[in-house]
Amino acid sequence: MGIDYALACADCLEFIDLHKWSIIEYPFLQTQKIPSLSNQVLFPVSSKQLEEALDNFVPYQPYIEALLPPVRSFIKLHQNHFLFLTCDTGERPWDFGEPRYLEWKEIQAHFNYSGQFLPKNLIQDFGFTSWSEVLEYYSQHLSWFLHEQMKDEREALRQAFERELLT
Repeated sequence: MGIDYALACADCLEFIDLHKWSIIEYPFLQTQKIPSLSNQVLFPVSSKQLEEALDNFVPYQPYIEALLPPVRSFIKLHQNHFLFLTCDTGERPWDFGEPRYLEWKEIQAHFNYSGQFLPKNLIQDFGFTSWSEVLEYYSQHLSWFLHEQMKDEREALRQAFERELLT
């Protein structure tokens, strides 16, 4: 199994899934708690730290090699922003129940997990223009999200989706 990592920008509320690759080893990073952003501790990193970690880096897995170009683009685009690494040993800022989880956008790279539950991804990447299209997609691909126990999360997502359509 292992731990899944992500690189995120707190200023833009965007993240990129890194799967099992953390870019920088966590023991070397300070943690920071930002309750308005996440219930978990975050691992702030600078674009300089990330770029140094990638200098002379040789990918040890094909998926990491595929991730390198979008990761480098993400770092460059957000170079003067508040960047942080996070992992799935706790909730991540875009997980259900986190303070601003419905405001995040997953930058599509090699994997496609959380974006299926984020309004910006549903609209910008999946191209949905109505809630009924989203429900149809879920019925075909993620039917567990339509179960009664997910009713509150689904309603919160519907409201955020409809607000995002208006922006």
